[in-house]
Amino acid sequence: MTNKTLSDVGERTFIETLLEKLPRPPKGTLGIGDDCAIIHPNESSDEEWLVTTDAVLMDVHITDAASAEQIGHKAAARTISDIAAMGGTPLFLWINLVMPCETPLEFATTLMQSASKTAQNFNAFIMGGDTTTGPTLEVHAFCIGQTPSGTAVTRAGAKCGDQLYVTGALGGSILHHHLNFSPRVKEGRRLREMGATSMIDLSDGLFTDLRHLLKASQVGAILTPSAIPISDSAKSLDGDPIQHACCDGEDYELLVTFPTSFSATELSDWENTFSTPLTRIGEVTQHTELLQTLDPSGTITDIHDKAYEHFI
Repeated sequence: MTNKTLSDVGERTFIETLLEKLPRPPKGTLGIGDDCAIIHPNESSDEEWLVTTDAVLMDVHITDAASAEQIGHKAAARTISDIAAMGGTPLFLWINLVMPCETPLEFATTLMQSASKTAQNFNAFIMGGDTTTGPTLEVHAFCIGQTPSGTAVTRAGAKCGDQLYVTGALGGSILHHHLNFSPRVKEGRRLREMGATSMIDLSDGLFTDLRHLLKASQVGAILTPSAIPISDSAKSLDGDPIQHACCDGEDYELLVTFPTSFSATELSDWENTFSTPLTRIGEVTQHTELLQTLDPSGTITDIHDKAYEHFI
């Protein structure tokens, strides 16, 4: 019997322990370890289902300064972002609310209306959920989406030599972005169609989420720090802007890899279609789970910094 706690091991080791102790999912499905589970409704279906869940907790993901509209939006958008990270289309959501008894009725209904509005912005609908009493506000969202069968982009497809790209700009989310971001659903579908080999959404920060992708793909990566797109918010905060961009978290942008055949023409097509930037920030290497940076002088440095990890 071990006396270790979750704070001793962190979220990553906890999930690895669960993978060892829980039974494997049925053949042809994908379970724990990616942005979504993948389920095939039946052998003859031309689509596969993407299933995900996420939580928004008071004093963890939000403070009491957040409005009901912002909380409802964030709860729905976090799960929709997971669907986007697989190149999918969100379809249906369920919302479970845990609320103190003294919660104003208007606050609770406004929260749900906001979640519904966010879902409908992506042609998805809230189908139900549950309500229960608790000491602090918790919003647990569940989402089902779909992709054409066999096309979902997982974290496990990156190969040595692949190019590493990111959408949007990173860092400084705490100022406002984490409450009003828009999931990159259209962008995620287009990245899938363009031949993305792996993808993940940046919820915990570039360094941490990139490591999740590297572990799943059993590869490494070398980043060019000067190429990483830094948000204006990150530049306005105290401290090193590049550190904010790599470690702040809750950017909800998409980190994606492409094969070496990905061309300037395809990047030009992207720029003609989307206002969201798509920036090359590095390359996949053969060094399993090793994250490095390359500076202008040609010096390569191993990076051990992490962004956010639950329980630690």
